[in-house]
Amino acid sequence: MRVPQAGLAVAMFGAACVGKTALAARLATDLRVPCRHCGELLKQRAAQLALRPAELSKEAHIALDEETRSVAAEAVSSLVIEGSFLDRVLVTLHTPLFVRLTCDEQERRRRFHARLAGQSMNVRTLEDRDHEDARLRHWLYSDRNPASWDCLVVDTTSQPIEELSNYLTDYLGRL
Repeated sequence: MRVPQAGLAVAMFGAACVGKTALAARLATDLRVPCRHCGELLKQRAAQLALRPAELSKEAHIALDEETRSVAAEAVSSLVIEGSFLDRVLVTLHTPLFVRLTCDEQERRRRFHARLAGQSMNVRTLEDRDHEDARLRHWLYSDRNPASWDCLVVDTTSQPIEELSNYLTDYLGRL
């Protein structure tokens, strides 16, 4: 296995329940590089403040975004970063490899309901979650267009995480 070039940030983004967290974790493990899970960091920050993630201030979101940009821009070794809005958060950086994850809507719903069974969530449907994400995206990033350069698009609908990670590892090895 070839490890990607030093300092390469692999930035995975996409809608809820497309497999960002699982695939990013697996890819980071396979590549033996660190992984930054922006959603988990956001939840931790909210818990520290005794808030729900939806209650975090714009300033708290901006601070986390700045940390993420710094981590990506200053990376000496390769790393994987995942988050729903990385196409906006890292738009000013040209160094990450942007990977947009997609998934069939029916499979996203199945994953969402499986996630609901194990957690208490504030939204009841995937449509509600998508609506909340769209509202948050507009509130935080209405002044930023998404990254306009090409990104790798990976459909996670039916491939096992292991195969998707192998595909990305091979892709990165060819860079």
